[in-house]
Amino acid sequence: MTYLVYLNHYNIRQCEAQYLHMFYNMLDNSLDSVFVLSEEYLKDYSIYRWEVAKALERFKNKEELKKKIQSTKYYVMKRPDQLIQEKVPSKLLYKTVNENISEEVKMIEKVLEENDIKAAITWVNNECLKETLAKHNIPVFHHESGPFRPPSYLMTFYLDFSGVNGNTEFNKRFKEFLRISNEVPIYSREELIRILSPNNYKQLLEILYNDNREYEAGVGLQVEVDTNLLLFNNGCSWVDPLLKATAENVGQILVRPHPSAGFTLKGNRKLIIDDITKGSAVEFINKCNKIYCLNSSVGIEAMLLGRKVDILGESPFYDMCNMDDDMQLKALNFAIFGYLVLDYGVCNDSYYDFRIRNKGNEKLIYLDNIKRFVQTSKNGGNLK
Repeated sequence: MTYLVYLNHYNIRQCEAQYLHMFYNMLDNSLDSVFVLSEEYLKDYSIYRWEVAKALERFKNKEELKKKIQSTKYYVMKRPDQLIQEKVPSKLLYKTVNENISEEVKMIEKVLEENDIKAAITWVNNECLKETLAKHNIPVFHHESGPFRPPSYLMTFYLDFSGVNGNTEFNKRFKEFLRISNEVPIYSREELIRILSPNNYKQLLEILYNDNREYEAGVGLQVEVDTNLLLFNNGCSWVDPLLKATAENVGQILVRPHPSAGFTLKGNRKLIIDDITKGSAVEFINKCNKIYCLNSSVGIEAMLLGRKVDILGESPFYDMCNMDDDMQLKALNFAIFGYLVLDYGVCNDSYYDFRIRNKGNEKLIYLDNIKRFVQTSKNGGNLK
């Protein structure tokens, strides 16, 4: 059976073929796949983005890449008529994620008619895809890069049958996990850090224990066109974490821009702009008593490192901010071992089979992932 890989085929961000690196990665993957994509994914690109450059390392040369593409089955999706007139990027994003678009439904039905589809894989929410496949009882694996990433941590990914960034199944699954939480290991923050950061845990433990913090608060900003900032913001704008932090704290506030931000901020006596060229996100967290963000991954990272956190958006980790220490620790354990996955959980037929067969079995999923995380950590971050 075949997997339908549904790549984001509208240029919402200021780059063509937003998930080009995943397309290239999956060309060199054993997963039997058919793709729905835009014409931009088929262009002859030079190395212009770091993630694309890394994906291209899989191929000896461009000729090998071209042959791979030629031997791959794909469907080209052109921008539907109802979206052509939309010139506001955030409105275009909203429509592509949330609206029922007849041309997309027809394309998906065509793919289902011509292929024996086992499941779908997507890196961005798409209601057309989810609703159409639900009618055929076909699951959709929603992926995105997770909140814990190198060089400080193992590379994690989201895996969610409902959505990523927003409309996720995190809270529903966590409630089920709580029913069996006394039957499974719950690790301390120190133990979680050692597992997640086999090569960097000493520095992270120092941050966890550090009580000598320079700033009352820090604000972690995001890329201006992030899906979770534009669509799953809980009625807030990117500036609201700044405003709330300023209102609630007398002292100076450290503001960390996103490394991929398209705009620069001007600081003042109250707002100090962090120099992202001289320090990582964990070093930013180390300087602050409390972290404010909209949906930034720095939120759950700060919780792991023992900081108070205020998340304003619809992040799956929103409710964790107001939990007591014991409940938040259980939520951290579930988030890491029950909700996130490592490389093994992305585009892996046997793991996908495991998750489809055991959907709802939170105990089995959690224990299986602990084994995989611990083994990967023992191998220094390398999957074996």
